[in-house]
Amino acid sequence: MEIKSGIPVTHQYGQRALPLSGGQAQDKGSDSVSISGSQSGRKAAVPESLRNLTGKPAEGGTYTGDITVYENFHSEIMGNDRNIYVYLPPGYHENSDRNYPVLYMQDGQNIFNAETSFGGVEWRVDETAEEMIRRGDIKDIIIVGISNTPDRMGEYTHVKDPEYGGGRLDAYGDFLTKELKPFIDSKYRTSKAPEDTGIAGSSLGGLSSIYLGWKFPNTFGLVGALSPSLWWAGKDLIGRIGNDSQQKGPSSIWIDMGTDEAWSDENNNGINDHLENSRAMGEVFLNKGYELGRELFYHEDPGATHNEWFWANRFDKVLSFLYGKNVNS
Repeated sequence: MEIKSGIPVTHQYGQRALPLSGGQAQDKGSDSVSISGSQSGRKAAVPESLRNLTGKPAEGGTYTGDITVYENFHSEIMGNDRNIYVYLPPGYHENSDRNYPVLYMQDGQNIFNAETSFGGVEWRVDETAEEMIRRGDIKDIIIVGISNTPDRMGEYTHVKDPEYGGGRLDAYGDFLTKELKPFIDSKYRTSKAPEDTGIAGSSLGGLSSIYLGWKFPNTFGLVGALSPSLWWAGKDLIGRIGNDSQQKGPSSIWIDMGTDEAWSDENNNGINDHLENSRAMGEVFLNKGYELGRELFYHEDPGATHNEWFWANRFDKVLSFLYGKNVNS
């Protein structure tokens, strides 16, 4: 696949040129009901239970750089605990007059440390960020890793799937915006601007990142969705956003998919279903008026399957698009 000017509009597989669109995107999902959240602009207070919470340096394993872990971070909204990991860029402590962009990442136990990662394979987000920051390729950013819980499927999905259940993402979004983000903003010198605040994840974490970016665009102005599970609940999110009266959401959206992530081909057109879904989601945003290459980056990774190794190998591209020094500067 040849990528021209950073963004493909068509994709070459052998002798066939395939369009970005995956088909009947607008016919799926819910009716024209907005999923947007409250955008009052009011500063959320840190919950009392979190005001005295302290972290400790992340030690051992494969951590790189300045990382603090907040163990058993309690959410009153979700009624559970999880670990939160905070990566600080080089020079953070020396530059006390600066506020920093922030990226919030789902499945945070997988992004920094192989010993806590699924299958022992980490995303190497810390190593990638350190290298890119020191080279001057991206802005100096804070990265917040949010561990999942045993209810990962519920927390990362916006509606119930007939087979798998789920549907607690709205509550999880409240946890992020009303508990975690106020805590991070109180502890660290963060930029509160949406164009400096991102949310990212893979698989169901990618699905949830698109949903939350669309629901809270004045909070999360940047979205990174790697291999998003857009099949969830009959491709509900594709149609839900496509049919939403809201025309624009987050200012920058990255969507990608590996070409070998699925073997199913529901409509027998020679394109696997995951690719069709990701292309359909991209088409929805184009129809909303997003400019390909500037506001929307759609990428297909040749030969990539659905796992941490491939997400790690292309995460530098995600950082370059969302936090490159020529972006929003």
